[in-house]
Amino acid sequence: TVAIDAVIEQFIGSKAIRKQEDLEGTFYQIPYDRRRGLELYKNTGVHFFISAAVVANIFLTQKDKRLAYHEIESSVIFLRHLLEDEFRFGSRKSLSEHIQPVLDFFTEQNVLVLGEGRYQVSDTHARLQQFAALLDSSLTLYWSLFNVLDKLPQDNWDEKTLIETLRKKIRLHLLRHYVMRHEAVSPFVIRQALRTCRRLNLLEQSQSQNGRKTKLTYRKTDDALAFRKILTQLDDYIAAPHQD
Repeated sequence: TVAIDAVIEQFIGSKAIRKQEDLEGTFYQIPYDRRRGLELYKNTGVHFFISAAVVANIFLTQKDKRLAYHEIESSVIFLRHLLEDEFRFGSRKSLSEHIQPVLDFFTEQNVLVLGEGRYQVSDTHARLQQFAALLDSSLTLYWSLFNVLDKLPQDNWDEKTLIETLRKKIRLHLLRHYVMRHEAVSPFVIRQALRTCRRLNLLEQSQSQNGRKTKLTYRKTDDALAFRKILTQLDDYIAAPHQD
């Protein structure tokens, strides 16, 4: 409690959060222009819990299913591959050495029940939601971004125009509450997500020189199925309604 109080006071002092009082007591407000900074703090800490956050997301989307280890591992591989530009995943240990301790922890906490070699979510799964929420902003951003890119014309887009186009479209997702985090429309966040799109072979990037300036141009790859495949997988992890 002392540590939490100290951090809160530090954030108040740096104006990252505001302390408010009303008849119901004390509450805290995050200024819109400080959300990205707090997101960076959060992502730095998430590295310590990333495996637990990934596993929690998998089970919350499969609450009514009993999952064998190989099914869990397959889903972990997908999420790690998607998020590797944003989070540091340990590579010194084998994948099973990252997953199994998490499964053991959730089982010991009675969040998961193990029977006949399969894991299932118990009736008391609030702890899973706490861990899964750590990836909310990242997963919803990619879901929104990939949906928008999938519908854009197969044109050449200079980086500035593409980022502004994506920001406008994602802002509409915010208004419809498909996306809940305002930092999803940050140019910095979108630029980082474009890097992920290139790695996933969803976008191609080309460069040209205009004097001393380097112009970056993006174009969707010809693999239209790549968008549909990754969106189908991502849909399971997003609480937002499906797009038509």
